[in-house]
Amino acid sequence: MIFSLLPDTDDGNVISIEVLRQSRFKRRLMQTCPHHDILIDTALANVKCKACGAELNPMEWAAMMADEWGRVTQLYQQLKEQKQQTDAKIQDLEAKSKVKCQYCGRFTLRRYN
Repeated sequence: MIFSLLPDTDDGNVISIEVLRQSRFKRRLMQTCPHHDILIDTALANVKCKACGAELNPMEWAAMMADEWGRVTQLYQQLKEQKQQTDAKIQDLEAKSKVKCQYCGRFTLRRYN
């Protein structure tokens, strides 16, 4: 199945990495199972999906998980930046909502009645 998706090359056994990436992307689009629940046999170096029973290429599965981990890391960084921006806005609003009392001279929160 893997080799049927690869284009013919005239260079013999050498296949460019871009061709492999495109092939891997096509296979991922064709799959219905995300292969998240797996069984790893370290003695035989096999990876098998518990959900659909498919035998997976260990290197390809590791690459797929690395891609997903990269997306999770990127999402985490975005959320972290958003939290910092939100915290900065909250502090700015809190600073703007304090007023100085004309009688005692202390700073208090402005009351909106």
